[in-house]
Amino acid sequence: MNKKICFFLLATIFLTACSIKQQLHSFPKEAGRMIKNESCDCDTITFFEDLNSATGYIKPSYGNRQPYSFTTSALYVDEEWSLLNFNNVVDFVVSFINEEILQVSSTFHGVEQTGELLNPFDGKTYFLFAKFDGKSFSLDISSTPKTSAEAVGYLKDTYSAKIYNRNYQMKVVRQWEGVTEGVKTNGEKIWHQYPDGAYTIISNDSGDKIKIFQGATLGNFMGIDTFTGYKSIAYVPKGAGNDIKRDAFLFLYASEFSQRFINDVQNLPDCLDSPKRQDQDTTEACNLNIVSK
Repeated sequence: MNKKICFFLLATIFLTACSIKQQLHSFPKEAGRMIKNESCDCDTITFFEDLNSATGYIKPSYGNRQPYSFTTSALYVDEEWSLLNFNNVVDFVVSFINEEILQVSSTFHGVEQTGELLNPFDGKTYFLFAKFDGKSFSLDISSTPKTSAEAVGYLKDTYSAKIYNRNYQMKVVRQWEGVTEGVKTNGEKIWHQYPDGAYTIISNDSGDKIKIFQGATLGNFMGIDTFTGYKSIAYVPKGAGNDIKRDAFLFLYASEFSQRFINDVQNLPDCLDSPKRQDQDTTEACNLNIVSK
C-alpha cells in the first residue's frame, strides 16, 4: 500500500500564478465517482495526516475522532558495510515486493529499522521491526520495544500478513497520478486539480473486507488553495469489531513501512559510498547510524 501520496508539487505549481482560477479535489476523479456511488452497508472512517509530521487522527462516522502517530528510527547499519562490494550485487531490487531474492556480499551482516505506531483503535503503541540480512527481509510487529517478546504478527510479504492469528491480504485495485484539467465554465477557464491516490482492499480469512480510498486534504498556503496533507476514507462493514480495525491499521502501516525500508536499502550503495563520504554528512543526510553488532 503506497500511502504516501506525492501530490504537493502539483499544488505548488500554482503558488506563483495567483491569477489562475483553480478548484482542488480531495480525491482522484475516478475515485471521487467511486466514493459517491459506494453502496456497501458500511461505517466510514476518515483518516487525516499532516503533510510534514508523523501525526494524524481518524474520524469515524459513528464516534469521536481519535489521534494516531507513526515515527521511525534511523537505519542501523552493521559497521562492516565497508567490506561490501556493491559491484557484485546480482539483483539489488525490491525483493519483498517483487518476490525476488536480494543477493549481496556475505560479509554484509544487516540493516535494521524500528517504527513506533500509536494505534487509534485500541490506544496502544506497537513496535515494527524491519530487518535485512543481505539475503532476506523480515518485518515483525510487537506490543513491546523488544523483538523477541510479545509478538503480535509479521508480514509475509508487502501485501500479506498474519496479525493476532488472522491472515490478511492487501490488493491495490487502482492507482492514479495527480492531474490538472482545464474546464471552461460560463466562458471562464477553471483548473481542476486532482491529487495522486489509490483504491485498496484489505481482507482477512474471516471474510472481512475493508475498502480504502486515498487522497489529500485541502487547505490554504500564503493565500493560495493547496493540498496540505493526506486523507483516506475506509469503508468498514457494519458490525466489524475494533480488533479487525486495529489489525487492518497495523497492516496498513507495516506495509507502507516495509516499502520505505526496502527503498532505503536500495539507496545504501550511494549513502555508503566510501570515496565520496569525507565526513558524517552523508550518513546524516541518509538517516543512517553505523553500529557495531
